[in-house]
Amino acid sequence: MNNGWIKLHRQVLDWRWYTDPNTIRLFLHLLLKATSKPFMLGEIELLPGQLITGRKALSEELKLSEQEIRTAIQKLKNGKNVTIKTTNKFSIVTICNWEEYQIINTSNQPTEQPTEQPAINQPSTSHQPHTRIKELKELKEYKKKDDFVAQIIRAFQKSYFEFFSQEYALLNMGKERAAAGKILALYKQKFPDHSSTESLSGLSIFFTKCCKVPDPWLQKNMSLSMIVSKFNEIQNHINNGKSGKNGSVASKSPGIDAIVDSLYKA
Repeated sequence: MNNGWIKLHRQVLDWRWYTDPNTIRLFLHLLLKATSKPFMLGEIELLPGQLITGRKALSEELKLSEQEIRTAIQKLKNGKNVTIKTTNKFSIVTICNWEEYQIINTSNQPTEQPTEQPAINQPSTSHQPHTRIKELKELKEYKKKDDFVAQIIRAFQKSYFEFFSQEYALLNMGKERAAAGKILALYKQKFPDHSSTESLSGLSIFFTKCCKVPDPWLQKNMSLSMIVSKFNEIQNHINNGKSGKNGSVASKSPGIDAIVDSLYKA
C-alpha cells in the first residue's frame, strides 16, 4: 500500500505548526496514509483525502504517546487542517481541502494559500482532470453492483482492515472483480452445493487466514490477485499454522477446504 506520491508546496515552511515536531509529523503521516481514490470498505465509503485510523494505531505507527497524538490532533482540528468523525471502533480522518491541494494543476499558475492551511500546491478549483471523473464513475458503478462478487470483495476488504488496521484500496475494479471471481470459482469446484451465505462465510475465514501468513513479502503485497497467483504458496503457509503478526501462532489449519469442511460438515 506504500506506493504513489503526494504534492507538498514549499509554503509549508511558513505553516504555524512546521516547527512543532509532533504536529507536522502527524500531519505528514496522515497525508501519506490518506486514500487518493474513492472506494468502499464494507458499508463505509471513503473519499480521496480520508483514512480510517485511531489514536492507538497512530501512537504505534509514529512511536508517540497517545497523549501526544491527542494534542497534535487537537491542533490540526483547531487549525481546520483535518476533521474527524469518531465511532466506537475507529475514526474517519478527513484532510481538509484535499482535492484542491492534490489535483494536478495544468495552468502552472500559483494560487494564494489559506492562512491556516499548510500549502500543498493548491491549483485552480475549476480544474477537474479526466482521471478524477473516471474514479468517481468507477465508484458509482461499484456501489450499484451488489452481486456476489462485490460481496466477496467487501469481505476481503473487511479481513484486510481488521488485520492490517488500514484500508485496502480498490485501484482497478475490473482486476479486483476478475480475481474475486477466480477465487469463487476455486471454491465452487470443491463445494458446488454451498449456499451464498455458506460460501461467503467460508471465504471470509480464508481471507483472514491469508492476511496472517508469516511471509513479509506476501503480507506487504496481499491482495485478491495475489491470492490467485500465489494460491498454493499461501495455502502452504496456512498449513504451517503460524500467524505473521507479532510473531503469534495461530491454530494449525489445512487450508480453505478443511476450514469450510469443519464449518459446514453435513
